[in-house]
Amino acid sequence: MNTLDPLKEQYIFFFAAMRKTVSSFSDDTWIQGFGHLQYPWKLALHALDCIDYRFQNLERWSDYQNSIGKGWWEFSESESLSQTVVLDFVSEVERKVMDRFETPGWFNELSTFEPHEFNIETAIYILGHAWHHHGSMATLAVKQGHTSQWK
Repeated sequence: MNTLDPLKEQYIFFFAAMRKTVSSFSDDTWIQGFGHLQYPWKLALHALDCIDYRFQNLERWSDYQNSIGKGWWEFSESESLSQTVVLDFVSEVERKVMDRFETPGWFNELSTFEPHEFNIETAIYILGHAWHHHGSMATLAVKQGHTSQWK
């Protein structure tokens, strides 16, 4: 067993939960929200953009470009993404993350907390951040009348 296997398993669980929650919305409720970030599609995109950005080990957000063509912050209130697009992005980000876990020595296990240095602490932090936004998305699902995915 690799030292990073438990963390990798938590990422696998996160991506599975994200797929399940994204799929729980109807077409109508998927695009309903309460402004700024509080739309299901935007919460999902935000969580995924942050994971994707950090796992690419970029120094600045301005260096980041996702495969969708726009980051979550670049969408106006009147725009949205389909569940299919977001589910495809979940799979893409998951593949990138799993590839990183399979790359020997990619994580700096003895962190010096240097800015922009990707390490285990960063991977744990960004997973917690993603779960936080997943929780907001799951709360919107329940508020909009969908059955909780967490029984």
